[in-house]
Amino acid sequence: MDLPTDVNTHQQTTPVQAATMPLVSRQRGADVLTDEALARIEARRVALGIGVNELDRRCGWSNGEASRLLGGKRRDPALSSMVDLVGVLGTTVDWVVWGRGHAELSG
Repeated sequence: MDLPTDVNTHQQTTPVQAATMPLVSRQRGADVLTDEALARIEARRVALGIGVNELDRRCGWSNGEASRLLGGKRRDPALSSMVDLVGVLGTTVDWVVWGRGHAELSG
């Protein structure tokens, strides 16, 4: 299995590094989670009736992490954090980040 290459150092990563890398490079000051992505996360959280502190708990995050994310103070979560988040919200990274697909997983 080929591991991703770090976009900043252009070196192959280890499995642990790959799991904690931001989803997208912050080249040219671009943030991973746009205002639209944050709005999708917030809408899905509210639709499910999950409070911000409960989101922290369900994702296994430290207290206040969801508030920082939803408040736009942290827009470059690691892939592992995004996997936790979409699992709790019952959706996909594609939907959260790019708005592709459906908010709710079918099945």
